[in-house]
Amino acid sequence: MNPRGQLTGCLISALLAVMMNDIPAQTASEEELKAAYLYNIALFVEWPEHHRRTTFDICQYGADALGPGGLALAKRALHGRPVIVRVVSGAPVKDCDLLYIPSVQKTDLRELMASLDGDCVLTVSDIPDAIQQGVAIGLLKERKKIVFEVNLAATGAAELTIGARLLNLAVKVTGGT
Repeated sequence: MNPRGQLTGCLISALLAVMMNDIPAQTASEEELKAAYLYNIALFVEWPEHHRRTTFDICQYGADALGPGGLALAKRALHGRPVIVRVVSGAPVKDCDLLYIPSVQKTDLRELMASLDGDCVLTVSDIPDAIQQGVAIGLLKERKKIVFEVNLAATGAAELTIGARLLNLAVKVTGGT
C-alpha cells in the first residue's frame, strides 16, 4: 500500500474509532462513513474570524442523507462549537458552516453555488463532477473506498483555508495557483 493509502486508512480508522462511540456496534454504513468524512474534513478547514458563530452548523441539502451518522455528529463539537445537523432546502443555506449536497438530491449545483456568492460555507457533495460545478470538496467512491478531491478556487471564494494535511490526502486538487 502506498503512503497516501496508509495515511488515509489511519485517518479513517482513527475517526471511526472516535465516532463509533455513538453508533451501535456494527459495520459502518456508507452514510456513517460520509458523516465521518464531513467531520474530519471540517477539522482541517479554517473559517475567517468574522464568520464565527456560537454553533457549527452542518446542513444537508434537501434530504437527510447521513442517517445515524448525522445523529453522531450532532453529539460532537467542531472548532470549539457544538455541532448542529439539519436539513435545508432552498434558502437560506448561507447560515451553514458546511453544506452537504447528497447525490440523492437532484439539484443544479452551479445555480446553488452561485446563490452562495462568496459566503463562508464549505460545500461538499458526492454528486459526480461536483468540483467542476463549483463545489469545494467532492466525495467519490473509488475501489470500494471513499476518497475526495478539492477545488481551491471554490474554497478561496468562500474565504476558507484548507490545511496542507487535508490537501495531501486528496486524490485531486484543482483551481490552485
